[in-house]
Amino acid sequence: LSADANETFTIADGTADAARSLYLKITSAGSLTATRTVTLGPNTVSKIWIIENATTWSQSIEISQGSGSTSKLSLMYILLRLVLFATKHKFRLFLSYVSVISVSVFALLIPHFMGKAVDEVVGSGELSELIYLAAIILVISVFRGVAAYGQQYLSESLGQRVAYDIRNAFYDKLQRLSFGFHDYQRSGDLMSRATADVEGVRMFIQGGLVRGLHMILLVIGVGIALLLSNWQLALYSLVFVPFIVLRTGTIMLEMRRNWMAQQTEMGHMTTVLQENLAGQRVVKAFAGEDYERGKFGYRAGEGAKYAFTAE
Repeated sequence: LSADANETFTIADGTADAARSLYLKITSAGSLTATRTVTLGPNTVSKIWIIENATTWSQSIEISQGSGSTSKLSLMYILLRLVLFATKHKFRLFLSYVSVISVSVFALLIPHFMGKAVDEVVGSGELSELIYLAAIILVISVFRGVAAYGQQYLSESLGQRVAYDIRNAFYDKLQRLSFGFHDYQRSGDLMSRATADVEGVRMFIQGGLVRGLHMILLVIGVGIALLLSNWQLALYSLVFVPFIVLRTGTIMLEMRRNWMAQQTEMGHMTTVLQENLAGQRVVKAFAGEDYERGKFGYRAGEGAKYAFTAE
């Protein structure tokens, strides 16, 4: 997809081969916002085995088969499916959010009492009141450390369990796919999805789904505290927040393209490694070590280039 305009792509009926499966991958050349509709004839495929939406953040794809219902494949839909994996562990997810909220509240209380100590105690010179506030800050810091430990432990545990479920679901799906799908796919790409891609999902569950709430609560809490203290100064301080959020979103889109390219190169590199190890006798028989070493080095270099760019 290269043009930012609404388009409809139709795959004609295949009555002579109605039972074949389909692997559909949709990519875009840039940041596109228009909606594409892919219509599959009722006799084209009996089932869409896998659909990969490799487009940008704002791109959405409409998939329909024959006269049946239409399903939207967007990034938010994919994130929702990942969240559903996390909701299978409701109790652990609940405790994670309790820990996150506790950390945020304690983090906001510490500056409040420190400011009170500076404003009220230092000026009056009463040592007993200063010791009292220092003890309160120390106790809050201890509780904050306990809550932070719980947040780290529970979020990491939740991420590992979700990764375990996704790997099992992925492997189970591979067992039920057609011969045509496995003929089309490279083993290295599938191995990369089961390892690197699932690891990325684990980091999203741990860092985005759980810890993301901590940043949101901090921004809201600090904003409210500033407004209650001095609303004129708060407006001056918060006026730059929308621009920071906008710039962050733009950088995330650029990084996403680089990470997608890096993940693709990781699949190619894993494929080269798998083929080399499987055919090691042939490589040695024809003295192809230097050729194989150069091929693997090229793929590893391409992956490292995109990774450095993304970082």
